[in-house]
Amino acid sequence: MIPIVDLSGARILITGASSGIGAAAARAFAQCGGHLALHYRNSEAAAAALKVEIEGLGGRASLVQGDPGNAAEAETVVSDAVTALGGLDCLINNAGAIERTPVANADEEVIGQVFDLNLLSILRTVRAAQFELAKSSRASIINLGSIAGRNGGATGSGIDAAAKASVHSLTRSLAQELSGDGIRVNCVAPGVIAP
Repeated sequence: MIPIVDLSGARILITGASSGIGAAAARAFAQCGGHLALHYRNSEAAAAALKVEIEGLGGRASLVQGDPGNAAEAETVVSDAVTALGGLDCLINNAGAIERTPVANADEEVIGQVFDLNLLSILRTVRAAQFELAKSSRASIINLGSIAGRNGGATGSGIDAAAKASVHSLTRSLAQELSGDGIRVNCVAPGVIAP
């Protein structure tokens, strides 16, 4: 397959890479020549299988584990990726989950978990990666938002939609803040994705 774009040697960390959009992105970046750090939190077997798949196609991938919703672990995820890749050119903030809970039924723990994983994990990984990214001549951050961040989402997804709307706003702010360091920041806002 002829790659759409040449990313030969680009060092890319993808959070939440063990399944779904993260795994699909990893395959696409590998086909374009990217060197990948595949992050997983709990799904080691799925991440390992993806690594084998990418390497079987001639790509290069390493695994990094941790919870980017936790400040200390987010730093470890980034530092382990930098060590494995020898630097960092691109951070894909894909880790996230949908918690369909009506607002009336959501306790503080659920609200905290949704915002920790979908929003605060991005703040934490960006903060941890900014210095390394600033060293790159092609630095980029791509945050995964959601169409729900624009339209409020389906019934029961208001908390998730609010977190994703915050991701969109944060992305706009980071794009301005990090431009002086030569770091591009964009957000992708997909709709419903088939499993």
